[in-house]
Amino acid sequence: MLNLIQALEHHVYRCLRFFLFSQHHVVKVTMRNYIKITLLFHLLLVTSITSAASLNGVQLIDLSGKPIPNAVIEMSATPTVEVRTQSEYLMDQVNFEFVPEVLIIPRNAYVRFPNSDDSRHHVYSFSETKQFELKLFSGNQAPPVQFDKTGAVAVGCNIHDRMNGYIYITDFPIAVKSDANGMTAIPEYKEASTNEIQVWHPLLMRPQRFNLANLNIDSSNNTVITLPIALPEVQEESSDAINSLKSRLKSYKNDGD
Repeated sequence: MLNLIQALEHHVYRCLRFFLFSQHHVVKVTMRNYIKITLLFHLLLVTSITSAASLNGVQLIDLSGKPIPNAVIEMSATPTVEVRTQSEYLMDQVNFEFVPEVLIIPRNAYVRFPNSDDSRHHVYSFSETKQFELKLFSGNQAPPVQFDKTGAVAVGCNIHDRMNGYIYITDFPIAVKSDANGMTAIPEYKEASTNEIQVWHPLLMRPQRFNLANLNIDSSNNTVITLPIALPEVQEESSDAINSLKSRLKSYKNDGD
């Protein structure tokens, strides 16, 4: 940035010198006038150049220090590179799980719910943001669903209670999701356009806001954010239990056909 300012200053100085002292425009410039011109130039330069910032690494942890996956960070900042959005997104059903478990979409986008399992599913939501129901279907039989309001939508299966997913609809220009290690990154944005981020997670009562000035950001633009939640202990199901469940579901499907 300093090199750019110096280069522009040198260029403008040469242009001023040519204009003020050329044989066609002989102008007597006092020191006071020169100072005024220089100050005006620097003022215009500072207001025309907006610095960019980013967060290369953001880790979200709970109160005990466990990494938090599937948390959504939103930012009202203006990205330096235009973020491309889609008109249609996918939330698949694979091995009796919604994939991805948390899906971020822009407002007014459509979501399809393909079923990659052998068993049929009955996908629904009673959320205030969006209520819908896709009765027993397999493959790509279900029509797409449009989400025209911002907020979180909890999605479930009326047959398989263990299936839970979330669709997060946003108007924010920047919205990213944490991975299994609680890690994500904020892409480059115009620094003067915001000073806050907003974090959502299914276990939070409401989204949490954080002022960037209050975050402990290191020299590499990394930071750690603690959310006021405690993740439940994960209980791994045995392969025998999963295989038994699949066998019962296949039997149910054959009886229903």
